[in-house]
Amino acid sequence: MKNKYIIGFVAVTLSLSGCTKLNEDLNGQVGNSGVTSGNVASVLGATYAAMIGPYQAPWNWSALQEVTSDETIVPTRAGDWDDNGAWRALHLHKWAPDHSRISDVFRDLNSISYVATSVLGSNPTPSQAAQARFLRAFAQFSILDGWGRYLIGTQVKT
Repeated sequence: MKNKYIIGFVAVTLSLSGCTKLNEDLNGQVGNSGVTSGNVASVLGATYAAMIGPYQAPWNWSALQEVTSDETIVPTRAGDWDDNGAWRALHLHKWAPDHSRISDVFRDLNSISYVATSVLGSNPTPSQAAQARFLRAFAQFSILDGWGRYLIGTQVKT
């Protein structure tokens, strides 16, 4: 019984006297070093250009919404139409965690959100800020719609 108290005391003492100074050396930081008030318009234009990827092509966002339901079925006629079973996997809900279409759309939507956030952190005009907020909200709504509850890592207070 006495040994249990000694072992418990030693364990508590060691856990409380552990590392208290956690100086973390961060080698990479995400910042707005490339965005100045002079090129906010070009970065906002890049946000609009990033919208083409997931929304304009019929094999991206619309494919995730329609092929996974009974709304659309992609025909597999010859070897080149099958895409190694990618469309079939989407339709049958048997995709792997590294499915290329799903990860590409997720990456593209997050890039829209990231670029719009960098516009907001760089002293835009009220019109530019409103456009960036809308584009970011639209991309984040699509992420929420497609993947459910999702935590955005960095947000700028606006």
